[in-house]
Amino acid sequence: MADSRINHEVIKDEFSNYNRESQEVLLSKVIDLEVQCQALQEYNSELEESRSRYATVFDHSPVGYLILDTRGIIVDGNLTAAAMLGMQQENMIDLPFHVLVIEQDVKLFLNHLRRCKDTKTRVCTEFEIKSHSRRSYCVQIISIPFVVMDHQRVYYNTTMIDISNQKRLERELQRLDRLHIVGEMATSIAHEIRNPMTTVRGYLQLFKKRSSKEQEIQDIDLMLEEVDRANAIITEFLALAKNKNNQLLLKDINHIIQIIYPLVQDEAIITGNKIMLDLLPQLPMVLLDGKEIQQVLLIIINNALQSMKHGQVNIRTFMENEKVVVAVKDQGHGIPDEIKHKIGTPFFTTKDSGTGLGMAICYSIIQRHNAHLDFMTSPKGTTFFIRFPWKEKGKAEAEYSL
Repeated sequence: MADSRINHEVIKDEFSNYNRESQEVLLSKVIDLEVQCQALQEYNSELEESRSRYATVFDHSPVGYLILDTRGIIVDGNLTAAAMLGMQQENMIDLPFHVLVIEQDVKLFLNHLRRCKDTKTRVCTEFEIKSHSRRSYCVQIISIPFVVMDHQRVYYNTTMIDISNQKRLERELQRLDRLHIVGEMATSIAHEIRNPMTTVRGYLQLFKKRSSKEQEIQDIDLMLEEVDRANAIITEFLALAKNKNNQLLLKDINHIIQIIYPLVQDEAIITGNKIMLDLLPQLPMVLLDGKEIQQVLLIIINNALQSMKHGQVNIRTFMENEKVVVAVKDQGHGIPDEIKHKIGTPFFTTKDSGTGLGMAICYSIIQRHNAHLDFMTSPKGTTFFIRFPWKEKGKAEAEYSL
C-alpha cells in the first residue's frame, strides 16, 4: 500500500510538470502566431498601399494602356486610354477595338494583331482612330503578347500614344521644305524667263497692229492672254520667295478687311453668295505688311466663295490667348480627309483652271509674319483661322498707308 501511494504521487508530479511544460509551449506558439499574424497584416497593408500607388500611376499615366485579347477586344485599360477614346473607363471594357479605327485603317490593325500573334514579339503600328466624340487622330500602338498562368489564354499588353501633333509637324516641315525649294527656284529663274517673254509680247503686239485679218488678230489676242497668264504665274512664284524683305508696321486688321470688302462683295454677288462681317471693335494693332495680308485674305475669301453656290461667307475677328484672330468660314462641302494634308502644297489644286499656288503663297506670307494659319473642316463647311501674335509695345499710331 505504501509503494502504491508513492507511485501515485510521482505520477501526479510528473503530470503537473508535463502539463506546465505543454502550456508554456502552447503559449510560445500562440505568441509566435500572433507575431506572424501582425507581420502578415503589415505586409498586406504595404502590398495594398503599393497596389494603390501602382493603380494611380497606371490610371494617370500620360500613355494609354490597354489589354487586348486575341480577337482585339478590350479586357482592361487605364483612364488615359478611356479619355483618348472619349468614353468612361467601364464602358470600354469588352469593346472590340477595331470599331474605333477608321474604316481604311482597320486592315492595318488586324495585321498588327496577326503579326503579334505569329511573331510573339513586340509589334508597333501607326493608324488613325476616331473617338466617340467623332474626333479623329493618329495613334501609335505597341503590343507585347503575354500568357496567363494556365498557359492557354494569350493577351496583348498594349500602349497607345497620340502622335497627331508629331504627324502634323512632320507634314508642316515637309511643306516648308517644298516651299523653300520653290522659293529658291522662283528667285533664280523668274527674271531669266521674264526677259524673253517681254520680247515675245512686244512682237505679238507689233504683229497685231500690222495685221488686218480678223482671225489673225484673234489668234494673237489668245497668245497675248497666255503670255500674260504665264507672267502671272511667275509673279506668284516670286511671292513664295522666303528671303523677301517685309516692311512690318503696326496696323489694324479690321481696317484691312474693310478695304478689301467692296472687292470681295462684288465677287460674292457675281457668284450668288453673301459675305457677312463680324469684326471685334478696338482690336489691338499687330505688326504686318498690309499689302501681303490683303493678298492672303483675298485668296482665302475667293476660295470660300468658289467652294459653294448661294451660300454665305462669315468673316470674323476676335482675341484668343493674346493673339489677334481672323476667321473666314464658308458653307461649302468641306475638304475631304484624303487631301487635307495637301492644302498649301505648291501646284496642288482642285480647280480646273487653278495654278495650285494660292494657298502656298498664303502659308509662305503667314510664316514670314510669324503668324499661324490653320483650318477646321466638316461636310457643313470650312473655317480658316489666321492667328497673329500680339504683344503690347507701348503707344503707337496705326499706319494705314496700305
